[in-house]
Amino acid sequence: MFVLPRSVIRNSLLIVVTLVVLFCIKDTLFELLTGISSLASEGSHRHDSTEKPTSERNVTKRELMLVQMLFRHGHRAPFMLYPYDPNSELDWKEGMGMLTQLGRLQHYAMGVHLQNRYKDFITTNPKEIEMINSNNFRCQYGVYCFIAGLYAPTKEFSFTDELRWQPIISRQADFKGKSVLPRGKCKISDDESYALKRSIEANATRAKYHDLYNFWSKNSGRLIDSWVLASDLGKTISCEKEYNLTIPDWTQKYWDEFSMQTGIAYYFNYGTKLIQRYRIGPLLGYMIERMSDRILGKTEKKFYIFSAHGSNIACLLLALDQYNWKGPPYASTVVLELWKEDDEDYSIRWLFFNSTNPEKRVDPPYPLVLEGCGGEFCPFGKFQDIVRRLIPDNWKKECNDSANRLRFMPFESPTHIPGLAPYMNSSASTHIMHIQYIVMTFLLMCIYLYSYYK
Repeated sequence: MFVLPRSVIRNSLLIVVTLVVLFCIKDTLFELLTGISSLASEGSHRHDSTEKPTSERNVTKRELMLVQMLFRHGHRAPFMLYPYDPNSELDWKEGMGMLTQLGRLQHYAMGVHLQNRYKDFITTNPKEIEMINSNNFRCQYGVYCFIAGLYAPTKEFSFTDELRWQPIISRQADFKGKSVLPRGKCKISDDESYALKRSIEANATRAKYHDLYNFWSKNSGRLIDSWVLASDLGKTISCEKEYNLTIPDWTQKYWDEFSMQTGIAYYFNYGTKLIQRYRIGPLLGYMIERMSDRILGKTEKKFYIFSAHGSNIACLLLALDQYNWKGPPYASTVVLELWKEDDEDYSIRWLFFNSTNPEKRVDPPYPLVLEGCGGEFCPFGKFQDIVRRLIPDNWKKECNDSANRLRFMPFESPTHIPGLAPYMNSSASTHIMHIQYIVMTFLLMCIYLYSYYK
């Protein structure tokens, strides 16, 4: 009987073990090489800001240069009712999912309030403002109601004494072949979101709310088995409550829980920096370009307005590490101001208007203080450094390049769900898997060496 020489068996075994090792660590090696390359490239282009934090500078005078606003649409009708809903679609005369009369009033009230706030900065000349709306009717209607309050014309720009209103154009977010507020398919972002929703943290969240989901399913007649469906149910009931429609008794004690489900839903949609790079990064890049143009004297625009969704605001707050785990209220508004200082430097300030009932009262804004800025006024250069990696160079090209997922794996959000242990998110979980692969290959090598020298 033919017997293979022992050396051939050993060499064959060595080849098999080597192939297994390479297969197990291929992703880790690729990530390491890609990470080193990206860090080297970033280091060669980085110009870390040497500007002092605001708290360390003696600023005696500031001049407002530019204001940019991102707001959520106002109160809307539900997209659909639940099976045991005591109300009817006929109660919503504007149509399902459309901006209601209350929502229109909320936008108008916010516009009037902000006109009073910035009355010494803006005129009513429509040439000094640019408006962009997300590609649906409620955002389009919302921006027109908002501008009716913000830019009610003075006599110079009024075409009739009977109406304090002037037409101002708003364009859709998709223009010139790109989108400022991208909501379309992006493979790298979608894959990351898919993985995040199947992470250890996601499974723990499902387990925590399992009984509550069952209770809501039983009482609503709709299957509720995730934070997305729970959030949708909560939004429907909230829409009806705010419109003074009938609300089932069992819903009364769950308002905070419904709000939390919305916060969780936004987190699992946008919870990592990789996702934020492709879902809010284009807007941040556009905002920075507009501020740079203003500083360089390339534009006389004073106001940029972006009419969008609660998801856009939530993603922005997550990206800035300012997330409060609550769904942004209707017509809530995030403001980005550009200021010129007395030493010819420039700073920015973020403000968040999140009043629950802006049609009745607009509360003072909440300053969003970014880490490393030293105060609510952040040096413009420092702000650029903070958000640099959130801004894609080419959205469409990067979305189809899976290598970017590995490139940005170390760049993750520290956010975790309140009430749960800070589990690793999807990309961090992948790191753990890579460590397990390395340990496994090390054991394989030990077994081989033991058998070789035995």
